[in-house]
Amino acid sequence: NAVDRNGTSGGAGDAGLGGLGGGGGNAAGGTGGSGTNFSVALTRGSGGGGGTVVTPTPPKRPVVIIPSQPAPKQSTYFATSSSTAGAVSARISGSVATTSVKIGKPVLATVTGLKSGTSVATKVKTPDGKVFVLSTKKVGSSRVFKSSVIKPTKAGTYSIMVSYGKVTKTLKVTVKK
Repeated sequence: NAVDRNGTSGGAGDAGLGGLGGGGGNAAGGTGGSGTNFSVALTRGSGGGGGTVVTPTPPKRPVVIIPSQPAPKQSTYFATSSSTAGAVSARISGSVATTSVKIGKPVLATVTGLKSGTSVATKVKTPDGKVFVLSTKKVGSSRVFKSSVIKPTKAGTYSIMVSYGKVTKTLKVTVKK
């Protein structure tokens, strides 16, 4: 085989010195394909093919999923319900409103005059000071938000906190035996 550092091919039938990643030379002694012209081809045959492109693969790492909100924990102070039947509905017009109920009586907070489509988050603070995150809901076309219904199971003072944007409104619920 003829070896030439300019990327030209060898004699007839030689693969030639095609450029790195380029094709080989032709039988008439033409130049090789595009690429860097300093490789040496030592194989016999008719012309070379293109170069191989190596795609680096990222190292395998463990996938860590971080939830956007902590999973809700169960409280021994209240249960949630989807039914509003028989529930006390207390409207929060200012920043704080109050109401009182007996143990087991369902209660929910309402906020009126909100823009349709507003996302509203609800949290409940139990008498022992723990805060539980309830579901986030969107305000419907009625422009009235209704929190999740809670049924207190122990006496004490609860707070239902309703947050939207930078605003937080609180319904203080006194639960009696």
